[in-house]
Amino acid sequence: MGLYRIVCHKVEDLFIKMLTRKQNHLEIKQMVEAFRNQKTIEKERKKKESKTRLA
Repeated sequence: MGLYRIVCHKVEDLFIKMLTRKQNHLEIKQMVEAFRNQKTIEKERKKKESKTRLA
């Protein structure tokens, strides 16, 4: 699963780079990283909630 995520992020980065050529690359990169971090935190929270429901 880790390899799949790495490949997906690389492909996303390429598309983002192509679509945001005229914008600030550092700002866009920070926004993407924040979005990815938010999604991983949300996923972990849902995992914990589902474990507490089962217990």
